[in-house]
Amino acid sequence: MNNNKIIEILKWFDNYNNNQIIINYNKDKFKIDIENKILPHLLGLHYGKIKDKNDNLLIGKRLFNYFLKNNISDEEFYNQIPLEKLENIKNRINTFKEFMENLEKGIVVEKTLESKMNVNYLIIQNKDNEYYHLGIYKGESGSILDTFGKMKDNDILKTYFVENNQDYFQNSKTNEKIISIERYDEQLEMYVPFSFDEEKNQKLLMEFHQKLEEEKTIENEEDLEIGI
Repeated sequence: MNNNKIIEILKWFDNYNNNQIIINYNKDKFKIDIENKILPHLLGLHYGKIKDKNDNLLIGKRLFNYFLKNNISDEEFYNQIPLEKLENIKNRINTFKEFMENLEKGIVVEKTLESKMNVNYLIIQNKDNEYYHLGIYKGESGSILDTFGKMKDNDILKTYFVENNQDYFQNSKTNEKIISIERYDEQLEMYVPFSFDEEKNQKLLMEFHQKLEEEKTIENEEDLEIGI
């Protein structure tokens, strides 16, 4: 029987495609567009160097769709990865979903290690002496280039990786707990509380709508009192 953890993650993440979220922390916030085309890069699927029939490397949405269409098994993919990168990529795939479902427990730090990685902030979590890093590029002047060379107005998810040390952020002057995560609701035309964990998300939404109803009731009572 094929192991399809990669396919499971792709299908799960696709539920959030074209959503916009805000990650609030004490000093600032990240405003991010969630797009399924970024996931193959976060998981390291591009290291498989999968090509189309014209010998072009697949990236982004095309790579995302290729995995789903062909139901690529984890083992089939791992067999294409250079040995020196295999553990790194397995660590990404095995921890990414759990990391995102607990994103609200993350800590925002600066990336202070000099590297080719084009990010300036990290959201980190740690467990059993392993450090999980979600790399974010935060723009300072409005428009910035995303991983695929497209201009973006919002901050960008660039990478995800696991290390057994704090080297990437040990000199950070920022160390802030995430306060809340919000998702833009098209119907309500406003941001609402959000979690990538569906059980937590439903609880947050129930509390949010309850509060809206209570505020609406109070507002109606006040209007009656002043004779509107």
